[in-house]
Amino acid sequence: MNVRYLIKNKYDECGVYHLTCLTCNVKYIGQIDRPFKTRFQEHLRDFKYGSNKLKFAQHLLVNSHAIGPMHTVYITNKGKMMDMIERYYIFIESKNNNQINES
Repeated sequence: MNVRYLIKNKYDECGVYHLTCLTCNVKYIGQIDRPFKTRFQEHLRDFKYGSNKLKFAQHLLVNSHAIGPMHTVYITNKGKMMDMIERYYIFIESKNNNQINES
């Protein structure tokens, strides 16, 4: 019997993610209930066209910094768990003075 395992691409999932500025290494923590890759494209588009809608793009554009890759932090569905995990990671990065999320 031939058993196949389906390997999902984690960027097709939703949950909590972080983006890192390649220049100063600060992080933006976010959550999305759509695929991670969709949200990364939104951040990338905002940066590329200089629209300054998103906090991460504002940081990059104002400081002439470089955009880094998106990293998945936790895969989960929208809800209280996602909110709690996002707040936790923002708290951790805030303690390290290493995040650019809204206060």
